[in-house]
Amino acid sequence: MAGSYEIGNRIDSFIVNICKALTKCNWQQLTFALVNMASMKKILIVLLLFPLLTYSQSKRKKRLAEAKAHAELVQNLQLHVQYLSRMQSATNGYDRQYIIQQYRQIGLEPKGTNGFIQEFEINEGRQVDANTILKVDDQLLDPATAYIPLAFSASKSVKGSASMALNEYKQPWFKDLRDLLEENKDNPQFDVEASIKKEVTTAAAKGATALFVYNSSAIIADHIQFNRYDQSLTVKIPVIYITKEGLKKHFSDHSATLPIELNTSISTKSRKAGNLIGFINNHAAANVLLSVSASRTENGIVDNAGGVAALIELARILKKGAFATNNYFIINFYGTDQEPAGSKYWFAHPTIAITPGRHIEIGHTAAEKDMTALVYEVIGSGDKKGELDSRD
Repeated sequence: MAGSYEIGNRIDSFIVNICKALTKCNWQQLTFALVNMASMKKILIVLLLFPLLTYSQSKRKKRLAEAKAHAELVQNLQLHVQYLSRMQSATNGYDRQYIIQQYRQIGLEPKGTNGFIQEFEINEGRQVDANTILKVDDQLLDPATAYIPLAFSASKSVKGSASMALNEYKQPWFKDLRDLLEENKDNPQFDVEASIKKEVTTAAAKGATALFVYNSSAIIADHIQFNRYDQSLTVKIPVIYITKEGLKKHFSDHSATLPIELNTSISTKSRKAGNLIGFINNHAAANVLLSVSASRTENGIVDNAGGVAALIELARILKKGAFATNNYFIINFYGTDQEPAGSKYWFAHPTIAITPGRHIEIGHTAAEKDMTALVYEVIGSGDKKGELDSRD
């Protein structure tokens, strides 16, 4: 109301000034002016209100454009997640090609060693090979239930006749861990594997060709299993853990001498993986790295589809010219927060000869509202000049 009152006063004042000027005119000019005074006032009101009307329409257009951009962002995020969350090839091929296709459509520069891809080998730890066998008294034991070759075991073939009650030279030996476990049941720093390695060293020095360990205690659990991430040196002889089921089924008579045939084969498992690397070159002085870590779960699903989707849409927004005062690395690192193999490899073998001043890592997110908020959070970190902060 105050604005309308002010506009009315300005119009009346303007008309008064016109009337003062008209007093100097003859009666014919004055009559013409008075007849058209009402129309003039309406025209003046429109002219004075035009900037306000234009500003209001501009704000409305801006709101509509923002609403359209938001709807497009949400729809794109949904489509990305729907695709990436499906069951895909265990080789990680289909989702890789999908992401590459998106980056090509956006217009990113490929900066891998082969297009967008930077391929490398990932060490998945140790594994028990298929040619590992254990026969006792001509019975083939089931490796899934009866025994476990330990990760630090030597890879060798052994034949002999052994009794659990007697350790003989140049024969396989047996070691019950019950006493050792009971002695250390209240010791939080007790390491059963370290103790087994000491037993192996002693047994090998005295002529044992293999060491079979077991736990006859009905009270204390040992939690022994194959540790594929074990990086310790292999010992001189094969080391086999006999499970409760294997002990009951195949070694019930401790005094019996049993023919044993053993072949152990432990190897390092590795496979090819790849980072995806794109670049937005704004010919700027500052560089920002935007990354996400994602791999496949055992059933073939991308474990961070939400984060991958958010990074794709961030790249789309930045490529359109938002925050052009920086150059941008857009990188999909292969791996997870727990096993960041891809990021470790890229920082050791960068494919771009410039250093990012700031690294923004996209975390794991699943909910649609979280993905959308994540995109706005990164974009919203810009300052009033429209610059995405590239400082450390």
